[in-house]
Amino acid sequence: LFGCLRQVFMEGDGFDLRESMLLQDSDRDFTVVDLDTGEVEAAPGVDKLPALPDAARSRLRFGLTELRANFEAQHDVLRAPSPEQDNGGDFEEAAQKIFLSFTAELLASVPGSLGPHCESATAESVSSSFRESCFLSNVSEKDRPFFAVFVQTGSFLAYLQSLHLFGTQESPLSEAMACLSLHDDSSKDSSQHLPGPSRYVLPVQSE
Repeated sequence: LFGCLRQVFMEGDGFDLRESMLLQDSDRDFTVVDLDTGEVEAAPGVDKLPALPDAARSRLRFGLTELRANFEAQHDVLRAPSPEQDNGGDFEEAAQKIFLSFTAELLASVPGSLGPHCESATAESVSSSFRESCFLSNVSEKDRPFFAVFVQTGSFLAYLQSLHLFGTQESPLSEAMACLSLHDDSSKDSSQHLPGPSRYVLPVQSE
């Protein structure tokens, strides 16, 4: 899942995905969701997307709604930049934190269904090792349609690879969550220094 402000995406390099030929590609394998308007450009062959898990969806919606309300209040009272004028600053960073926490919630129970460790962590080996039926049996019946599709995505496969390569405590997601926690703490203690990002390279999937 990727998210950014429409203005940042459109004005950053002058490229508007919504107006590009990418959306006309019959082989496109991604869906575009506009959170501002609610418009959805579904991938070809996709009639509808499964509903997000109720609890995670509620927290995501509440977090984003609260965030925007706070920024609009600051703009009205303190004349601070509005979300539309933020241009990649505090508002976008705060939104990224909300989406990161949301993603971490969706993936929280995955390590318990990893299966045998794969030293090489190729796409094929981690996919075979993952105990999908066990994982799906542990989610609620109402949320199962979402997770049944979720575990088939390339992003989920990459997450499995990262767990086998780096472990549950040092995966890119774990590092991002740790940085998020340190960032929140550092706002109270300026003596703390945030660690720089690590570079993770996943094995290329063989043809």
